[in-house]
Amino acid sequence: SATPQTSEAACADDPNFMDPMPEDSSSSRLSSSGTAESTSHRFWVNGCLSYFDKIPDGFYSIYGMDPYVWTMCADLQESGRIPSIETLKSVDPATESSLEVVLIDRRSDATLKELQNRALEISSMCITSEDVVDQLAKLVCNRLKGAASTREEDLVPIWQDFSVGLRDCLDSIVLPIGSLSVGLCRHR
Repeated sequence: SATPQTSEAACADDPNFMDPMPEDSSSSRLSSSGTAESTSHRFWVNGCLSYFDKIPDGFYSIYGMDPYVWTMCADLQESGRIPSIETLKSVDPATESSLEVVLIDRRSDATLKELQNRALEISSMCITSEDVVDQLAKLVCNRLKGAASTREEDLVPIWQDFSVGLRDCLDSIVLPIGSLSVGLCRHR
């Protein structure tokens, strides 16, 4: 399992820290991470990624469906693979209330792109790595209704109310991460 990154490791030694990927060059930068679907599959099955993985546009995180159960229920063509984002987008949110998919895709999520630009602005104004980490943590906390403290259960009812409304509004279980204004640890 992954352990928390120190502020020094978060940015000081990473020449690509907060490096925006232009939409047209994203495929050339995926060599270390693979495709969005393969990276999503590794995260879904393993529950974590390496700190060296870059999250590609189109990455999605499935919550509420066990990979083993999916393999047992899927037809042979889908067996051993993650459900495609297209399949997940076709799920009726009214009938599948426990399933949640968070999509990370700057190409279709203007709010995420704005947040990334704000993060880049913050990182360019900070002098030390510690300042960058502190300011980015504040950005996330402000965006997602406070710190995800050890008392995450305090945020759960707020998240549940918010997510039901968002799913109804979008008519989908697939939630663009930029549309979240409340978040639990898994969303941060």
